[in-house]
Amino acid sequence: EYAPAKKINDSLEVDDTYLNFTVVQDISLVKYYGSFNDLQFFYDEKPINNWVIIPNSVGSKNNYKTQQAKIQLDGRKWIATFTPDIPISKGPYKFQGLPGLIIEIHSEEQDYSFEMIGLKDTKVEKKLHLENYKKIEKKKLQLYISEFFKDPASKKLSLKNSYGDTFDYQPNGKKDENYHSTNAFIFETLHKYNNPIDKETYIL
Repeated sequence: EYAPAKKINDSLEVDDTYLNFTVVQDISLVKYYGSFNDLQFFYDEKPINNWVIIPNSVGSKNNYKTQQAKIQLDGRKWIATFTPDIPISKGPYKFQGLPGLIIEIHSEEQDYSFEMIGLKDTKVEKKLHLENYKKIEKKKLQLYISEFFKDPASKKLSLKNSYGDTFDYQPNGKKDENYHSTNAFIFETLHKYNNPIDKETYIL
């Protein structure tokens, strides 16, 4: 189990986050499930395999032997700490493929970080309800999102944040005060949260 987190001195503070996605990892395939406006989508990617082990990075953490590796993914550079003591080639988000479990990973500029907060031995597989997600090519998703931001108030909007707050809007074909205030709201939100985890595609 991982949590998006940041370090405060020597303690760990779990951030409030707008990250809202599910990633299903397999040996030969990674599936990213997310939503944008009223589109629930998923796309397939090949597992990442271009890790570079950092020389002289052997250490320890929480009684585990550790080592570090770096990788570039979706426009960001990441540094991972993994432990060969747990021979599971997995980690949070899309990260996998190292010779041990990733116990912490952060982007080079420290905008994003994930830290393992617990290990759980379970024989019950967690049920994921992903039946209503539509498969889309990532390039088509990028186009869909870029077209949306050209004039969002000209489209039906159905937005929901990680707290469960919703914002619904139905255009009436007129560029009236409601239209302009809706566009202003969307662009203000975009400016506020314009640092997505994937720099190539605006997905939170």
